Amino acid sequence: MARVFVTGVGIDDAWARAHAAFDGQAAPATPDGRQDARKVRLPKALAARVAREDRAILTDITIRGLMAASHAMEMAEGSSPFPDEIKQVFTVFTNTETVRDFHEVLDAFRKARAPGIDSAALYHRLGEVAETTHPLRLFRKLPTNTLYHLSKLFGLTGGGYPLRRMSLGGLTLVEEAFYRLEAADAGAALLCASGDMLSAENYDAFRKMGLLADPEQGGEGVYPVNGTASLVLETEATLARTGHRALAEITFVRTRFSTDMFTGAEDWAALHRGLRAAQDGSDTPVVALYDNGAGRLREAEIAALQQGMPEAETRSYKRQIGYSAGASALADVIAALHDGTIACGRSVVVQGTGAGTGCGVIALRKTACLAKAAQVAA
Repeated sequence: MARVFVTGVGIDDAWARAHAAFDGQAAPATPDGRQDARKVRLPKALAARVAREDRAILTDITIRGLMAASHAMEMAEGSSPFPDEIKQVFTVFTNTETVRDFHEVLDAFRKARAPGIDSAALYHRLGEVAETTHPLRLFRKLPTNTLYHLSKLFGLTGGGYPLRRMSLGGLTLVEEAFYRLEAADAGAALLCASGDMLSAENYDAFRKMGLLADPEQGGEGVYPVNGTASLVLETEATLARTGHRALAEITFVRTRFSTDMFTGAEDWAALHRGLRAAQDGSDTPVVALYDNGAGRLREAEIAALQQGMPEAETRSYKRQIGYSAGASALADVIAALHDGTIACGRSVVVQGTGAGTGCGVIALRKTACLAKAAQVAA
């Protein structure tokens, strides 16, 4: 089986909390990301590389994806760009937060043209929807929008597809790419996950449940952000061709499906058993907890860890970089690589979970440190 390495990482320029933490600056104290959110804009250098007709169908999520992926690709390539033969086996995976977007278009058509129609009959009139809706609006709603732009911008023709697993989305991208690369079905992979906890739907849901941290007192609670994170993965054979620097080796990835809204100790324990069986146990792992600030989830996660890996050190990065739902697992990987308190050679385990979709873990061995400061996380 092929070995798989992380060679590039990136986050979008608008993810202020993550940048502040990674650069060793004090992160904004407010958990209300709307108070300090930066409006996303496509940088001029990137805009010049995107065709005019493609810029017309960009969304905020896609722009963030282009920025994060560009940082990751630049880090991976350095002064040695990927050759064309590698790009032909370079796969792309993205997450998609919702399947409601296209249905919003259908709902608008129904209200305006056929208020009494039922769902079955509506789908027989899709041709009329196309006639009454601007094509660009339809393109912006497609779950493949980000995937299309990333593949075209970097010339990657190795296939790929979007995945939807709620907050577990970023972790499932790693799982999908890992097994494709391990089986030599591809030579490299670009992963890009986005999450918007500042959308009205997500933000208000967490506010009504009382899960947001207090704006003035800080401390416990969820710190919502809208952010995107990206990783570049290469196989050992691809690394031999490119000569790129490996930041970490991915040694294990597994998800466990569950329809439960909250991941319980039993699900975590099953993952930990599989992880311990696959690892050599040569060192004490550092576990980046999912811990998004919700007390019930944290308690179950820590209880399971004390049973399955009581010797592990823990980190809770979301207190520094904020919680971005679908992008969180990739953001935790990036945070661990920037964390100067985790020495090269240490094993790192990143945990993730999603409401009604299950939980998962990524295990990697850190081979380089990107820290600009002595410590990133508490």
